Amino acid sequence: MTLSVFLVPCISLEKQERVELFIDKHRGDFYNYCSKYRLNGALSLYLLKYIFIYNIKVNIGYFLLQAYTYLKGLTMLLSYSDCLQKWQSDYQIKKQIAEGNLYKIERGVYSDVPDVSSLAVISFKYPKGIMTMDSAFYYHGLTDVIPDEFHIATDKHSIYINDKRVHQYYVLSDLLNIGVTTIDRRDATIRIYDKERMLIELLRFKNKFPFDYYKEIIGNYRNLIYDLDIERIQDYAESFPRSKMISDALEMEVL
Repeated sequence: MTLSVFLVPCISLEKQERVELFIDKHRGDFYNYCSKYRLNGALSLYLLKYIFIYNIKVNIGYFLLQAYTYLKGLTMLLSYSDCLQKWQSDYQIKKQIAEGNLYKIERGVYSDVPDVSSLAVISFKYPKGIMTMDSAFYYHGLTDVIPDEFHIATDKHSIYINDKRVHQYYVLSDLLNIGVTTIDRRDATIRIYDKERMLIELLRFKNKFPFDYYKEIIGNYRNLIYDLDIERIQDYAESFPRSKMISDALEMEVL
């Protein structure tokens, strides 16, 4: 059964062929975005109905993200380019702001709501960044210490993030994406290293953490040892320099 069969109640018959052509043309992008934003079949079909009912001709990824954001209850953030794509001109953007339909949060960042967390803004501005170190420990509930900065890992070849709110870590390309996951926090979905990856980081850089801070976090890891994927930690460790040291520390400190 084709997707357009599900759309019949929502669009006129003369648009059926256009629907099929559109789906065939964008099928790869469509399913890639569905996978990326974890959209289920019902939501995906809902979105296609929305696109064709109103005959909106814009990038499908933008509307997938918009629908996902709306249904998840997250804040919709837009870049200036996104705004131009939606409202066509700077004049119309300013008109939307004047009418209270759009809010300028900071330079190059706009939202559909007036109050947006710094976490949401940072995640939006640096989408390839990954929360690590102090930020990851805090967002995973491993410490009560609120970081003064957002600790973000980027590829070692990335440009410098000139933002006083960000503490940037340059990571080797072959290590960068090990243990990356996403979590919802307040009004944002953030990319972050999972707890297993962060345990390795904690052990690797033990001497760089204040003693009490380290003891708090390692104690919390011991408390949730049965919730951790030990095999995953061991697999991760093999990819890092000094893997034997990491494995030994894991045995002594946690297991």
